Order: sequence, then C-alpha cells, then structure tokens
Amino acid sequence: MRLQSFVEGVIVRGSHGAWAFPNEVRKLFRLLDLQLLSRDTHFLETSKYLFEFLSGTSFPQSCLINQVPPAFYRRVSAAPPANDPLSVIGSFGTGGRLNVGGSQSSGHMTRLFKAYAVKRAALYLSEDADTARKEFGDYGMSGSTAITHEIRLLKEDNTLKLIDLDEAVAQLEAYFPALPEIISKDSLGAIYEDIKVIIATQLLANWLLIESPIDADGIIFNSARSPGKKNYCLYFGNDTLCKSKLGVIETV
Repeated sequence: MRLQSFVEGVIVRGSHGAWAFPNEVRKLFRLLDLQLLSRDTHFLETSKYLFEFLSGTSFPQSCLINQVPPAFYRRVSAAPPANDPLSVIGSFGTGGRLNVGGSQSSGHMTRLFKAYAVKRAALYLSEDADTARKEFGDYGMSGSTAITHEIRLLKEDNTLKLIDLDEAVAQLEAYFPALPEIISKDSLGAIYEDIKVIIATQLLANWLLIESPIDADGIIFNSARSPGKKNYCLYFGNDTLCKSKLGVIETV
C-alpha cells in the first residue's frame, strides 16, 4: 500500500533509531490497516446501498449527449513509466473515480455487484490546461516534474457519445436524495490503489454504461477542483486502441 510504503520510508530515514523500536512500528502498521479497513467498510456499505437503489431504477435518458470537443488536456508525471499521456494501463490496474480497476476487482465484488463490477481501462482528461493542472495536483512539486499535453481526436467524425454524470445524478436525486453528496464527496482525494472494494462512483459509472441504450464513449462530469469546468472519462480496452483514436498535439 502507498501509505504503508510512505511510513516505511519515513522510518528508514529517521534520525532517532526508528528500527530500534519494532514493536512500535508494528503497532503503527496495525493502526494504518485498521483505518484502511474502516474506510473500505464505509465505501462498501455505501455501494451496497446504492446498488439496491440502482437495481430497481430506469436509465435517465436525458443524460445522453453528443459532443465534439475541440481538444482535451492531460497532465502527467515527466518521469517514466507514468509519462505516457495516452496510456490507460495505470487506471486499469489501480482503478479511478469512474472505473473499476484491478485493485477493487475480486470474486467477492462480482458476487455483490454482478455485471456492474466489471473492470475498465479509462483515460481521464480535462477541457482546458488549467483544469488539467488542478486535477493532477502538483502538491508543491517543481514544474519540471509534470507536463500538460494537448490531445485531440484523430478520426474525421469526432463526435463523442457521452453520458453526462451530473445530469444523471440530478435525475436520480428525486428518488435517491443522498446521491449528490455521495457522488461529490465519497471518493474525493482517494488513493485508488489502496481501495480494495468498489466505491459508489465506480458502481454508478458502470451502471450508466451498461444500462445506456447507446454504446457510450465515456462520461463527462464537473471538475471538483476547477468550478465550472468539465472533465472526461473515456474508456478504451488498451493503449493501442486509445492511441488509434487520440493523438498528442503538443505540450502546453
């Protein structure tokens, strides 16, 4: 887990003989494990509650839109292997806000959520460079450690079939009043590779994609870090397919 690795790093670099206190170190790790377990239990109970609602709900047709985005923007680390702006491998392994990854995938999740537990590879993009920078969150890193890329669709007919997440939530809210708060806050700031259960936003995304009457290219949603701006989650089976449809134009 990233959190445990961070703590181990702090202990190794400590100047007060941290390795002389193995019992205290083990206690700290047990505490971290309990905290993560408690968090995952919360996520899972929320998802089970949402699943019960969605199982008896009709797809909100008004959330389907066609859009021709002039460009997308994505900020990535400048260091390999995470520096490929058109790679979906990372999201397929760790998962993300709107895609179930290997970290959340298990037989138990499939038994609970059926087809809505399916893993997907996704590419997260923003409508402008400033939003991409805010979504990436440099957290005090120097500008040389991350690069923002302008990305465009390669095909001539570049109309995307999208599901508007916020419109879907607005329609479903009439029957599930707690949904907006769950979607806006439940996974905000989550480190997905540490989450071992399917979270509510992932479940809702899979439900929308599966129940949609069209084969949607992805989901458009409001940016939490850049009010008034939009992000995109586009789904591709692998990097090759992604790069056959999208191309990097330049860095900005």
